[in-house]
Amino acid sequence: MGLSLASTSRDAVRTETLRTMQQVAHLRVELPPTTPRKKKHRSSPPATVELPQLEAQHYDTPAAVRLFAHLWPRSRAPTLRAWGSYLALEIRLAAQRRRIRAAYPLEASRAGWDSWAPVRAALARIADADALHVSHVNAAMYGAMRWRPSDGLEEDWPSWNDVQTTYTALRSNLLQAEMRRAMFGLPAPLRPQQSAPDESNAQLLPSALRPMPAHVMPTHTTYTLLLTLATRQGDFAGMLDVLHDLTSTELDAAERAQRWQMAELRGQDAMAREAARLEQEEEEGEREKMQPSLADFDAIFRGFAKHALPSRFDVETSSWVPNEEAAAAAAPHQQAWTMSAFLELLDLFLDCSPRAAYAANERAEAGASHAPSAPLWRAHAERHRVHRSSSTTAAAPPPKALFFLLTAMRRVSGDDAKWVLQQWQDVEDKFTAHDEGWRAWRPNIYTRNALELLQRRAEA
Repeated sequence: MGLSLASTSRDAVRTETLRTMQQVAHLRVELPPTTPRKKKHRSSPPATVELPQLEAQHYDTPAAVRLFAHLWPRSRAPTLRAWGSYLALEIRLAAQRRRIRAAYPLEASRAGWDSWAPVRAALARIADADALHVSHVNAAMYGAMRWRPSDGLEEDWPSWNDVQTTYTALRSNLLQAEMRRAMFGLPAPLRPQQSAPDESNAQLLPSALRPMPAHVMPTHTTYTLLLTLATRQGDFAGMLDVLHDLTSTELDAAERAQRWQMAELRGQDAMAREAARLEQEEEEGEREKMQPSLADFDAIFRGFAKHALPSRFDVETSSWVPNEEAAAAAAPHQQAWTMSAFLELLDLFLDCSPRAAYAANERAEAGASHAPSAPLWRAHAERHRVHRSSSTTAAAPPPKALFFLLTAMRRVSGDDAKWVLQQWQDVEDKFTAHDEGWRAWRPNIYTRNALELLQRRAEA
């Protein structure tokens, strides 16, 4: 349009905007081919349909604006991916509003700004359209912590407690559906009643989502997300709770719970058929549990790299004890990130198989829902899934994950060169053993430089 806002008045901007809207009179609608395309070089170009009735001289500015307002909402169909993009945009805008509020606190307080209110309104709108999916809740939880101020003093922004409350509601939906299925056929007085979680302080979600709709249940991406957020916060107990939930959940638990909910809507006959089907599936074999993926272990080791309490090896007791100076200066939450906890989790990491690291969890994710994740969280959750894997082979941890694993070893051991090199050798032996199915072992230059430094110190 070539407008300069510095030299254009408000009326001129409004006039130019209306002129742009009037260009709707020259619309050309592109339609897809009538037959599916088999090969790109043989496909016909998109058909173009002229709209001769929409001529500029027949529409003045107000009529063109009304026509645009009428056509625009119908130009795109609302899909789960579109709702996810819409929510991601609202979250980013909320982060910008938070920055403005921090820069001008007095003006924002007078205006009654609530930085997160549009995000809650977006979630309520998605729920009203009956399009709410767990990926939208995942995106809201991740965005709340990703853009949360470092001091955490803003009252209008969701807190870590709000995220934990939301996760508890998601987990409660899954447990209640499993409980109703297990108690099917018992008299009503014998059925245990599970109380709904307290969501009165949930700044994260609108009132329409408190309590959480019963069909929204956690997937493996949800567990990975909560592990990541818990380790960022330094919440060791919260991280262990999520890890326990993950490893105690069956692969197809969410899918079975959703099937049971649909049977409950259809009536007693459908519930009886579904119960018989589930009993038959259980007789065929033991159900497989979820296993931590490489992304989950990466989140855990990043937590140790950031919050671990340095230790030293006590020769007299032949055990690792906290470093006295580091323990005196450590924050309270760091007391749980100890060497003993790290060694237990490292052993669990070294026991993982290619199938457990990728294939089984991908099947659980696909079984829970076919809907895409919101863009804001999808790229973060899938950063370890760039290599397609089969049931027997998988890519080793990516370079950045290896760097944070090495950093966690150095921090938790007080940078003990010999011990770190010994543990690193165990990790390298595991992920370079091609007979186990691992491939693509690629430490980056930062990891290699750190290893060379440790090697020189160990030899000195």
